[in-house]
Amino acid sequence: MRLYDLFENENTNLVVIYPGRFHPFHIGHGKVFKYLKQKYKGAQVFIASSDKTDNHKSPFTFQEKKKMMQLAGVDPNSIVQCKVPYVATEITDRFDPDKTVIVYAVSEKDMAEDPRFNFPDVGMALLTRGAKKGQPAHMQKWPGMKNAKPLRDHSYITTVPTFKFTLRGKAINSATQIRDMIAKADESQLEQILQDLYGNPNIPKDVMQLFQNKLQSGITSENWEEPSLYEAIMEAQLTHDVEEKITKRTPMGDVVKDFYKSDAPQFKGKSKAKRRQMAIAAKLSKMDEKEDDADLLKGFDPKTARALVHLKTKYPQADNVLSALLADVEKNERDGDKTDFKHEQELSKLTKAIEVLQKEIKVLKNTQGKIK
Repeated sequence: MRLYDLFENENTNLVVIYPGRFHPFHIGHGKVFKYLKQKYKGAQVFIASSDKTDNHKSPFTFQEKKKMMQLAGVDPNSIVQCKVPYVATEITDRFDPDKTVIVYAVSEKDMAEDPRFNFPDVGMALLTRGAKKGQPAHMQKWPGMKNAKPLRDHSYITTVPTFKFTLRGKAINSATQIRDMIAKADESQLEQILQDLYGNPNIPKDVMQLFQNKLQSGITSENWEEPSLYEAIMEAQLTHDVEEKITKRTPMGDVVKDFYKSDAPQFKGKSKAKRRQMAIAAKLSKMDEKEDDADLLKGFDPKTARALVHLKTKYPQADNVLSALLADVEKNERDGDKTDFKHEQELSKLTKAIEVLQKEIKVLKNTQGKIK
């Protein structure tokens, strides 16, 4: 029996989404995908990942990750690029929200390690802040087929086991281990690592080169901060709330003001620049791809409108002025990250130089003391 045959409505679609950053994607992730295909037979199973990159936290592009996924045996038709993997509208928009149940699959480790996020053992998870305080959150713990509601009402989260594997005979417990091993490997060792990493004896030269460029170049930072599951789910709730409130005709200024003023937990610690970026992305999600620039500019004063038109010429690939603005905000954010990283490196070198100097001074003092 297929899983979604158990639903009352035989026309209900069950869609399972495995979201993640995947820097890099590996055989453990591939085993999760196969596990989901086996567990949810008859459902459509997708992997969702974004194209967001920066040199020292997220080095791989979506296309590079897709190549890794295919090496691990994932069907390319099941791999989808999504702006926000935990709110994979690029996937969910393909289906009728009244006849589709959406389940996001995350690792048991992620669920267990984030103390800020905890589903109740009984009943539904409730919103704890904002205008909807006390109401059920959109994303809930997977209740099983019998009690599931369609996407219009809820999306769900379920856990998957972590599949262990070895690289060159060494048990792997984290992505950090993988990156460390690759960073220190010579060419022969790297090929062996990648063969184990994908369970594939034939590693293309361009994939070898990719890992050498991205993980052996010295550009990447040791501080690989993974976004928490809690933050991802809060972003999912935000997106759902935005879809209810914002329309394609909601003035951009109103959207930004709402994001600035919001005390929702997903905004905690976010700068004005980050909130503005989130507001632009939210507004764009409600617009047609070819929205008329003249209509979009009506909500801005003449000076701002001229600046936006200038940005559109700077980013000709953007569909409209707001897309150009978002591209510019994201570029500035990446540039800021690079500058911060460069400063960290310079500070580290200076600190080491001071330590060496202090040791030399200490040795010199000891030598002078002995002479006396």
